[in-house]
Amino acid sequence: MEKQIIHTRWDTFIRSIQIKNEDWTPVDITNSTLTFSIKKKITDTSYILSRNFDITDAQNWKAEIRIDWTDMELELASYYYDIQWVDSNWTIITILKGVFNIVYDITN
Repeated sequence: MEKQIIHTRWDTFIRSIQIKNEDWTPVDITNSTLTFSIKKKITDTSYILSRNFDITDAQNWKAEIRIDWTDMELELASYYYDIQWVDSNWTIITILKGVFNIVYDITN
């Protein structure tokens, strides 16, 4: 699924992810991870930012992506991102991708 994210520069980035099957039943996400990555261009070989996140609430099939504001010092621009889920069998599934827009901050 593609989705645009608009994020204010210097703000902490927080997203809760709940992974479900096609029939909307929860997936067992025990012993799995999420990876959140940002690139300037899709074809770039290096990341602007990439973080791995352990599943924090496997009992409720939820994970949280949290990147401190100090790591969100990105230029005001559009980037590309994806969120990948790696399950306990090392199956890699891209669950979300799209354009990540960094917009101005008034209060700093």
